Amino acid sequence: MRLETSIAKRYLWNARKQRHTAFLSSISILGLAVGVAALLISIALLSGLQGQIKRQLIASSPQVLAEPKGQHTIDDADAIVALAAKLGMTDIQPFISGIGYGGNQEDGRGRPVHIRSYRPGAPPKPERRARPVKLDPDIPRVFVTPAFASSLSLGEGNSLTIIAPRARLTPFGPVPVWKKYQIAGLVIPSESQ
Repeated sequence: MRLETSIAKRYLWNARKQRHTAFLSSISILGLAVGVAALLISIALLSGLQGQIKRQLIASSPQVLAEPKGQHTIDDADAIVALAAKLGMTDIQPFISGIGYGGNQEDGRGRPVHIRSYRPGAPPKPERRARPVKLDPDIPRVFVTPAFASSLSLGEGNSLTIIAPRARLTPFGPVPVWKKYQIAGLVIPSESQ
């Protein structure tokens, strides 16, 4: 007779005369069975969820990322895209991603900002405008979220200054790198952007 069988027989079958021992043993076995079942179910759910999260991360993030070395711009981006297409890559998207500091120069307000470009030829759809806004064709345009614009007391058509987290070295010392943009629209960020 196996050890497990003899222990079960001792505490369940032979303990009939001591009903409280058999009752407590039955409850212990039932509790252990429920605990193991809950553990198996949670492991199965977590492994399925983990696989789904991996698939979403792979679908939303680039598999190959080309970055400039020693400088902040890619001089010949079109040649890199052509080479990637020649190597068999099907979806090649140049984009900008980073952090900076957005400021309202008139009010002296500012806050950190996450910068991300949109696909060329497919700008994000801004929220409905109450009235048309005249945009200056000479000033580069930018889209911001309503929460960001509200925190700086800005709206469509206003000027926004973006300061990069790097500095340019001049004979007078380091000078921050900055550029002025005009807010072209307020957009709600989506998961695909």
